Amino acid sequence: MNTSQDLSSTATSTSTSTACRCRKRRRDENPELVDKKIVALQKIVPGGERLAVDELFQETAEYIFALESQVEALRFLAAFVQTSDNTKRKLGA
Repeated sequence: MNTSQDLSSTATSTSTSTACRCRKRRRDENPELVDKKIVALQKIVPGGERLAVDELFQETAEYIFALESQVEALRFLAAFVQTSDNTKRKLGA
């Protein structure tokens, strides 16, 4: 008799093995395509052309974080300016 815990572990193990098969399939597919994607990434990330692949991935993660921070700062500034403009309009300026 299956308990909910047994069903949960079966579902987890099935999804894990499926994920492993997908990763292996992607890894084995086309090394030339992977190389093309790495070259494209090197062009996008500042200074990426001079980095080894492992350094490129680390730099990419840091670059994404920096971009997210910049977006957040710009959103804050836009909201501030909008609030400031609305306040000026209310005051008749």
